[in-house]
Amino acid sequence: MPASAGVIVRTAAEGASEDELTRDIERLKAKWEAIEAKVAKGNAPQPAARRARPDPQGRP
Repeated sequence: MPASAGVIVRTAAEGASEDELTRDIERLKAKWEAIEAKVAKGNAPQPAARRARPDPQGRP
């Protein structure tokens, strides 16, 4: 585990070996680093457009 990170291990992981958990953490860490690289380049996915909210006064 990187010192700057933390994990939550769910009960679904019961019985998993330390090697399996380590591989999963490494996979997630690599995925996060790829996301951070996209953000740094400005290639991150953009949020979906906001949905129109009904006017609280009932106006169209």
